[in-house]
Amino acid sequence: MRPKISEKEIGLRKRYAELTEEDVALLREVQPIVTAHLDELVEAFYSHLLHFEETRKILKDEATVNRLKDAQKRYLMGLFTGDYGPEYVESRFRIGEVHYRIGLGIKWYLGAVHRYEWQLVGLIRKHTQFDKDKLRRVGRAICSILYFDTQWALETYELAYTEELRNKIKELRIHAHQQEAVAKIGMRALAVSDLSTLMDEAVAIVAETLGVEYCKVLELLPDKKALLLRAGVGWKVGLVGHATVGTGTDSQAGHTLLSNEPVIVEDLRMETRFSGPPLLRDHGVVSGVSVIIQTKDGPFGVLGAHTTRQRTFTRDNSNFLQAIANVIAAAIERKQLQEHLDYAARYDALTGLPNRVLFLDLVNKAVAHAKREKLQMAVLLIYIDRLESICGSLGHTVCDSSFKAVAKYLTDSVRMSDTVARLGREEDAATVGRMSEHEFAVLLPEINGAHDAAKVAQRILDAFSKDTILDDKKFALPCSVGISIYPSCGDSGETLLKSANIAMSHIKKEGKSDFQFYSPEVGVGVSERIALEDDLRKALERKELLVYYQPAVDLATGQITGMEALVRWRHPERGLVSPGKFIPLVEEMGLIIPIGEWVLRTACIQNRAWYDAGLLPIRISVNFSTYQFRQQNVIELITRAVKETGLDPHYLELEITESALMEAKGVIVATLLALKEMGMGISIDDFGTGYSSLSKLKHLPIDKLKVDQSFVRDVTIHPDDDAIVSATIAMAHSLRLKVVAEGVETPQQLEFLRSLKCDEMQGYLFSPPLPAEEATKLLAEGKRLEL
Repeated sequence: MRPKISEKEIGLRKRYAELTEEDVALLREVQPIVTAHLDELVEAFYSHLLHFEETRKILKDEATVNRLKDAQKRYLMGLFTGDYGPEYVESRFRIGEVHYRIGLGIKWYLGAVHRYEWQLVGLIRKHTQFDKDKLRRVGRAICSILYFDTQWALETYELAYTEELRNKIKELRIHAHQQEAVAKIGMRALAVSDLSTLMDEAVAIVAETLGVEYCKVLELLPDKKALLLRAGVGWKVGLVGHATVGTGTDSQAGHTLLSNEPVIVEDLRMETRFSGPPLLRDHGVVSGVSVIIQTKDGPFGVLGAHTTRQRTFTRDNSNFLQAIANVIAAAIERKQLQEHLDYAARYDALTGLPNRVLFLDLVNKAVAHAKREKLQMAVLLIYIDRLESICGSLGHTVCDSSFKAVAKYLTDSVRMSDTVARLGREEDAATVGRMSEHEFAVLLPEINGAHDAAKVAQRILDAFSKDTILDDKKFALPCSVGISIYPSCGDSGETLLKSANIAMSHIKKEGKSDFQFYSPEVGVGVSERIALEDDLRKALERKELLVYYQPAVDLATGQITGMEALVRWRHPERGLVSPGKFIPLVEEMGLIIPIGEWVLRTACIQNRAWYDAGLLPIRISVNFSTYQFRQQNVIELITRAVKETGLDPHYLELEITESALMEAKGVIVATLLALKEMGMGISIDDFGTGYSSLSKLKHLPIDKLKVDQSFVRDVTIHPDDDAIVSATIAMAHSLRLKVVAEGVETPQQLEFLRSLKCDEMQGYLFSPPLPAEEATKLLAEGKRLEL
């Protein structure tokens, strides 16, 4: 950047150079002589330059030399005009810039000045009759003007170098910022499993780094005819996830795919390579750059950055954009690989049917659904009696064909809502018994009774009663089918499969192609359940139900922070009935509403009593089910409980299970928000047993996560549980939630949780659930956890 030169500065520089008015007059006087011999001077000067290798490189060709000679003549003519004002100085700056740009070093510039000095003096001596004194004064004037010029030229070199250095530093900073952005999105790609989240973060980083208003990820649709706006920044609301642009010459993105290289647009209005799609035109886009997101399987799509200002995007800009696109591509490939591995881990490679792992997961989910909706469901276990001998005698090819045929028979025999699985070989006597690779299973998620399961089983038997052609031979494939029904035969996938296995083994031993329901314990189980239900209906009025209290302790201070209210049933004959046995009945029988309200009021009364006794103010937590939250008057019920018992709402905490939370509809979320606004705490119970998502959790009014004891129990033994608990605590803290670990029983578990900065714990290590009297004593004694 050239400085603004004033007349005052020019005058000062003239005095530095000792350029006087007499010198100016002498220079004007000899100007005609110099003008007459310009060609001679310039030719001699350039002949001299061509003697040196370094200057010969600058004088690349005849055209360059002729252009420089013309410029040199204009320079020499201007040197003797006597007009050395701002316009003259500006021309000297331009000359200096040209010399710097072509790479003429200062030593060559000073050498040229020296050569001109004696050339000009010699020319004047030769073509004038000046006496010695005047020749001396003319020589002095030439030296002064040349020195005056050199000041400006050298300053130009300095300014040009400084500007170049400043630009280089700016480029390095931009490059470092871009590298930092690439590293940041690379780290996020490793931490984030959801591709949409990663793409959202990537376009935001690109927009900020490149300083553009718009950025987008376009995904190539399967038909290859359009690209979907998968993620973006700056676009109008509603376009992301819906807007499309054409491929080929219909868009910049399409041209990017065609050219297979970065595409830079300086002015979309003047673009001739492709048409400007409505997406860009409607947003006033003028300039942009786009690159391909290339995976091993081909192009995923295009990453683009755009601005409404006319701008020339550089190669560095496109390289940065390509680096971000490469990170996205790597994340896509990693996701695809993970999906492939997940599929391989949950599906049978030969038949494509769910394997044992996935089948048990589906059965357990079906059990949970049936339990909530009070439905029946069934599991069928099918053993193909002759498959083993066929595989042994006819080899692997025919064996594989037979498995595929069996899979088709079963799939064709069941309902659309049912699931067929190939269990594979598995040894686990503690759960489902010995599973053979010749055994298949069917899940019937909803049935109206045993007769529905019998109909499906009969269709299966009918399908297998026909001969099957394998290797051009006909084979009969009789099968044995065992059936277990929920809830009579079990309440988990393992139990139901084990029951079906027992039934299947029974019919198999008889050698018949038939089905058998699981039956040995059904009568006893039903009788026991009916008796238990009858007693449970009377338990509340007989005051057999109790509320126990288990303290929660702050791991940093060791102080009790709250009590969880837990319902217990002291049966007059059975003694304390396991909560796991009667709580599910409470929900299924519809008793959860009156019993839940009684527990809430009892807990509020007790906490108010502790407060009135001057004991440590704590929160009392009460479990609430989804069914309770669905009541229309739930807010009124809870509000009435705290008002009538005199308990400050801040000392009440409501716990909802993770599975119930994930089913939460708008009305439940609205209820939680209303209760939260009253000052009550909200926590998630049994966290880790469901399938919570961060996107849902972060929008809910939650204070705490309670890590389920099934994970805490083995944190010091099993790395998987260790990882789950560690991740849960880290996730919760990132959302500014407190974490309570349930079921802490050993010092080792406690130390592990402390190392992760878990906030609170509950468990037998500090105290089991206690009757009200013993809980009161615990608070009165001020018992603390040893630090």
